[in-house]
Amino acid sequence: MKQVLRWATGLVILLGVAVYGCKLGDVTAGNIGSGDTDPTVGTLTVSLTTPHTDDGAIRFTVTGPFVTTPRAASPGHLVFTRQRSPQELDVVVVGDLQAEAILILPVRDTRTAPDYRVTITEVATRANALRTDLTGYSTLVLRSAQ
Repeated sequence: MKQVLRWATGLVILLGVAVYGCKLGDVTAGNIGSGDTDPTVGTLTVSLTTPHTDDGAIRFTVTGPFVTTPRAASPGHLVFTRQRSPQELDVVVVGDLQAEAILILPVRDTRTAPDYRVTITEVATRANALRTDLTGYSTLVLRSAQ
């Protein structure tokens, strides 16, 4: 009987060490204990890459799990929006546009940044001429620095 009790106690201790080791591995990997199961409300930044130095306006569509009213990333930019659906937003940013952050987008969960897409539809120069070729234009959506 004592031998069975010792064996059971040893098994419980071994399982406890194994479970603790798994949790410790997850904590050091950032998977447990960091609140990763809860949504992280915050903002995403949309940055523009442009081959030109005289862009004055850009029109694009943002799609993602939840899009809402954004704000300009720079005080020198104006932002106009039209909500198509909870997952789609038409945006126009006007100003002295360069290769830089152009939009701050509030989101319910910043971990979903890879799920957001930006599709550029039009670009105009500061002289109000539409660009006929959008080659070289791109955007990047990243979590904003907090």
